[in-house]
Amino acid sequence: MIYFLSGKIFKKSENFLVVKNNDIGFKIFVHKKIINSLEVGQSAFLFIYFYFKENNVELYGFLDEKELEFFEMLNSVNGVGPKLAMAILEKNDLKTLSLAIKNNKTEFLTKASGVGQKTAERIILELKNKIKIEDSEGLAQNLDVDFEIIEALVNLGYSKQQAKNAVLQVDSKFKTFEERFKQALKILNKK
Repeated sequence: MIYFLSGKIFKKSENFLVVKNNDIGFKIFVHKKIINSLEVGQSAFLFIYFYFKENNVELYGFLDEKELEFFEMLNSVNGVGPKLAMAILEKNDLKTLSLAIKNNKTEFLTKASGVGQKTAERIILELKNKIKIEDSEGLAQNLDVDFEIIEALVNLGYSKQQAKNAVLQVDSKFKTFEERFKQALKILNKK
């Protein structure tokens, strides 16, 4: 089995990278956040999920070992394959996904293409007890507020990614919608 792969980015596509290692090009499926963070010619180190089914062999790559582990958990859910698991990871960071699953927030899962209400409920049912989060009650309250803030910032004309990035940078000492919204706006206005 392949656990990780390192080499130079030889090619980028919409949903995969080709990583050159010892004169071999490995096609590795990744999500858009990873594609956007790497450039052709740049060295890369990716944790690998080796997928084998019937006549199909695919490699899925992640910059972070925790993301690989979360991908493997998602992929273990009945009806969720690697492409759907990758779509889920592309839409949310691990902390948000963990909180969403722990707190039955299907709306964070259904944002991913191909994930309907029933699939989201199945993911929550099968993974809820496998996810460990400290201070999940306080973080869950922030999750609800942050979801509203992201929607408000998008309505103001910011992209969803800009809004998410700003909200992730807001200090957890700010609890209310107003406090967190003001801090997110300050972060966005500094850029």
